[in-house]
Amino acid sequence: TTSPVPTPIGQAGELGQPGTQILFGGERVGDDARSGFGLDFERALDPCGTRTFGVGAIVLPESSANFFADTNTYPILAVPFFNAGLAQEDASVVGFPGSRTGFVDIRDRQSVYGADLYLKRLIYAECGTEVRLVTGYRFFQLNNQLNLTQFADAFLVATQITQVDNFETENQFHGGTLGLEMNRQVDCWTFNALARLHLGNMNQRVDINGSTTTVVGAGAPNVVNQGLFAWPTNSGLHERNRFATVPELELSATRRLNSCWEASLGYTFIYWSDVVYAGDQIDRRINAANLPAFNFNSTSDWVSGLNITLTGTY
Repeated sequence: TTSPVPTPIGQAGELGQPGTQILFGGERVGDDARSGFGLDFERALDPCGTRTFGVGAIVLPESSANFFADTNTYPILAVPFFNAGLAQEDASVVGFPGSRTGFVDIRDRQSVYGADLYLKRLIYAECGTEVRLVTGYRFFQLNNQLNLTQFADAFLVATQITQVDNFETENQFHGGTLGLEMNRQVDCWTFNALARLHLGNMNQRVDINGSTTTVVGAGAPNVVNQGLFAWPTNSGLHERNRFATVPELELSATRRLNSCWEASLGYTFIYWSDVVYAGDQIDRRINAANLPAFNFNSTSDWVSGLNITLTGTY
């Protein structure tokens, strides 16, 4: 956050104060468009192709939301928190005119990986329409890491303070698959719809750690394993297992190019019923006793995308 320069230091950057401006936060991050890829390999298990075995993978490479601000741009710069001891909003002041200079650096990174093994069995075929039953195994992993670094050079007292907070989450889904695939042949076009429901276990891990490094004058650095939001009361590795449902839908229209190759345009939708993300694990309440505390805070999430596919048959 930042505040107008006339703001007193005791109110600088505090949420709810007149003129306080949020520079980063208060909204979702990581929901921007990104490029990824998927691979599928299928093999018929009988001459008529009534049974098919397949293996697939999907990768959405790491995306990041980064924020950096220093006192050259914002003379008043702060990280807000809720002071539970005083029962009011407060702020860690990084920069203030005539008192201290510094910067705030925030990095949020997310990635999604998936893999599956499946068996398709033909259960209906008539007049260019085929319906297959799909069963198998599905794996997903969703990673998220949030790093907050703040540096303040309090030149009036010749003290430099660097605080680092790391919040990292990992969601691993293992589950069984049941679904239906329908193909409709119309001249040189094939229209495909695949609906699958994955049911299984979502293993959720949250790793929290922080540090504060203080240097007074020309003295040696003093390091404490505690940041602004990462305290001994919530730091460490936390893990739990949750039952989760993951519906998945694929739609596509395919055009045959020749006897071996096809090109298609499609749409994919995947939904996870229970996942944990790094930002949701931050407890803004801080006092000298038992806060911040750790509690798993989960949410649901989804991804959708357009697919351009090239298929080779041999």
